[in-house]
Amino acid sequence: MAAANRRTVVVLETGTPVIMPWLDEVAGVLEAWYPGTRGGEAIARVLFGEVNPSGRLPISFPTGVQDLVRPDIPGLIFGPPVEGKTLPTTRPDIQQHKGRFSVDHTEGADVGYRRYDRLGLKPLFPFGFGLSYTNFTYDGLSLSGGETVTANFVVTNSGQRAGIETAQVYARVAGGLRLIGWSKISLKAGESRRVSVTADPRLLAGYDISAPGWRIAAGMVDIRVGPDAERCALSGSVLLEAALIAP
Repeated sequence: MAAANRRTVVVLETGTPVIMPWLDEVAGVLEAWYPGTRGGEAIARVLFGEVNPSGRLPISFPTGVQDLVRPDIPGLIFGPPVEGKTLPTTRPDIQQHKGRFSVDHTEGADVGYRRYDRLGLKPLFPFGFGLSYTNFTYDGLSLSGGETVTANFVVTNSGQRAGIETAQVYARVAGGLRLIGWSKISLKAGESRRVSVTADPRLLAGYDISAPGWRIAAGMVDIRVGPDAERCALSGSVLLEAALIAP
């Protein structure tokens, strides 16, 4: 269809990300997930402009299966395990016994956008991504630290119609990127609003099993604000105080 008409829009009804080798051949993609019995009506209202879309991706979409934590699953078979049967695998994080497989999650918490950031990989669509029939700009960032982080900034609807923006605040903690807060703002065309986002302190901490509790390390933390995990509209640094939060 795209070969016949490049103004084709692809509607996806999926429960997970999919790869899109055809993306450059179409005009747009609408991810509808599993929309339910009135999904057709909802999708049509978005496509015909009756509703300005404001959804954001809850997961990153990879450019290809090679960017997944496990591009293949050795021994993925249907039916009960066969006694004594083993399948070849060279993956040190995957072991098998009597046809059953166990997987060591050595990546820890570095999954999704955090893994893409740590490895310097670029997703097809990042966590938090979403387009609209209008545009938004950010400015006026001010940060306060101490026991947690509070980010204040201005979001402006710079387009021609009303819309909703989800402004996201990320911090770089222990060398990794973390979403620490967000704010969903409904703005008329041309309208601006100052937004304040305060992080739950535990999102800035690491869990210390010896304490036990959530431990925040003292020091400077880099903060960035934007529409998703990839795009940075505003950035700055703030000083955190050391703290231990009871579990």
